[in-house]
Amino acid sequence: VQINVSARPDEMVAMLETLAAAITAPTIDVETTNAARSFVAKQAADAEADIAVHADRAARERFFGTFPYGRPQIGTSSTLQEIDFADLRFAYDRFFRADNATLALSGNFERDTAYRAVRRFFGNWLKSDRQIPSTFRQPDAPPAALEILNAKSGSGGAEVRHIIRGIARSDADYHAVRVLTAVLDARLKQRAAVDPGAEAFVRSDANQLPGAIVFGVSGLNPDMKAKVYGGTVESIDAVKLVPSLMSLPVTSTEFQAARTLVTSAPAAAMEERWLDADTYKISAAGSDRAAYVKLTLADVQRVRERLAKQPAASVWIVRGVGASN
Repeated sequence: VQINVSARPDEMVAMLETLAAAITAPTIDVETTNAARSFVAKQAADAEADIAVHADRAARERFFGTFPYGRPQIGTSSTLQEIDFADLRFAYDRFFRADNATLALSGNFERDTAYRAVRRFFGNWLKSDRQIPSTFRQPDAPPAALEILNAKSGSGGAEVRHIIRGIARSDADYHAVRVLTAVLDARLKQRAAVDPGAEAFVRSDANQLPGAIVFGVSGLNPDMKAKVYGGTVESIDAVKLVPSLMSLPVTSTEFQAARTLVTSAPAAAMEERWLDADTYKISAAGSDRAAYVKLTLADVQRVRERLAKQPAASVWIVRGVGASN
């Protein structure tokens, strides 16, 4: 959970006072729970109506199973209806504690004034009386077979997703995986270019624990699947897409282009990097660029070989075939 607030420098103390009241002593009762649930339920309903979001969720559920990374962060329309204010109070008492939080401040203000304000407004925030235990185990290997789901009437082209286990944000290979992801993204985009209406992507979601690398094509014309996957319409082997993209060694040209692309992206705000450094227990904020400078083609090749061994979950969502969604 990340909360962002901002104010003019002369309003910094008032901002911290408001933030502290909202975090350390929130109002959790029937009325506020109902209002919050209705707000989030609207977001969940909008997401569930989006075929691309549905494809992402279906692939994560098939890959992670009951592991938390396989569930939507905001829940679903049905699960939200089961939440009452007692559930919120339990979650707050368990997770919203001073020893499970990080506060980052940036801007043009007096450091001593900010420090005194934080001590004043957050000083009484209680710590947890016990360590939060893990309540889940690592997911089993995903089913190898392709899962085909039936899209809702009126949806656009087909959605295809393939997902393999990625890495944790604190993994020493994090920067190599980001560059490899950019290489794979370019490869998949080149394949999907046969369908002008399709949008291809490869993304790496690195979390506190190993996340996922997702290969996807949105809005794919079903008649073009054979050209994207290889083979003929009658002999498409969907589960071979990821191995075919991962099997080829990364060339020097691909490496240089991918590293340039990754390092040219706008840097996150300083406070975001501080939060990441504390949350994921990684090197000090600002060290990413140095890591990319030291990165070599051999590092990316090694990571490619490591991840190529990971099993994949595969999902297609198309109209008129497969199970109903």
